[in-house]
Amino acid sequence: MTKTDTKNFKFENYLILLILFSVLPFVILFIYNHPSADDFFFFTRAEKAGFFSALKSLYFVWSGRIFTHAQLLLYPLIFKTFLGYKIFTLVLMILYFIVLHFLVKEFTGKNLSKKDMFLISLSVFFLYLYQMSIIGEGLYNFTSVVVYHNTVMLLMLFLIFYHKLIKSKNNISKISFTLVCCFLTFAVCLSNEVPLMTLGILTIIFFIKNIADKKWNWSLFLIILVAAIATYIDMASPGTIQRKDVFPGNRDFVFSFVNSFTDLFSFLISWIILSPLLPLTVLLLPVLSKLTDSEDRMPGIFQMSPLLV
Repeated sequence: MTKTDTKNFKFENYLILLILFSVLPFVILFIYNHPSADDFFFFTRAEKAGFFSALKSLYFVWSGRIFTHAQLLLYPLIFKTFLGYKIFTLVLMILYFIVLHFLVKEFTGKNLSKKDMFLISLSVFFLYLYQMSIIGEGLYNFTSVVVYHNTVMLLMLFLIFYHKLIKSKNNISKISFTLVCCFLTFAVCLSNEVPLMTLGILTIIFFIKNIADKKWNWSLFLIILVAAIATYIDMASPGTIQRKDVFPGNRDFVFSFVNSFTDLFSFLISWIILSPLLPLTVLLLPVLSKLTDSEDRMPGIFQMSPLLV
């Protein structure tokens, strides 16, 4: 090992320790976590009406997020103590990092060492924590964690298994990965509307790429069909329609379209300039450069024009 390699090795170790130390306060705060707000609402629903009756009621009077509601109703039936609440929310935070690490591994495993992959995963996780708008709801309120945090995990799992699907060679693997992707599509679309839109845009991009490559992917067609059905179930829910009608101007497309761009640019400033993104990217350049230096370039769905993305 050369002196340069030794220096880089030590630097990466120090950076890992620094980020771990920065994440530690978020872990300590779970000691003081406790149920609040909507947590009690779902607890009483599950206790009084039972799981299936409560799930049906929520679909008609609350929203079409069936998969999210199922998780929220199951929790109080399994964990009935404050200690269980603390442990379960902590486990979901750890599980998020594990899924994130598997996502990084799926797309960089051939190009990076285990330490490099761990460092990138930890860095993204660090940015996720420190740039979160409302940390109390993002990590410690179980209802919000299930609605937002868990759905992002499901979306990452979809990307992992879809990538495995397009890489698979034998029919048994393709069928297995297709079924998993269909289930994850169903779960995402019936959990939260924002990841639903993200998944919809991704599948449309994949479909356009298949047309450009003159390929027919029956698995992707099935995934899109499941997404369409699940989206209809969510959006046609009496609860969703009722909640939507509460907001004035909910059908003003021009207002939403224009403001989406103004909000995007304002968020880009805070995400890029006011967050640790740029300094952390500079620190990670020795690791990230390995992705471009490798002879085995990034495969699969990321072989697209950056401008198009």
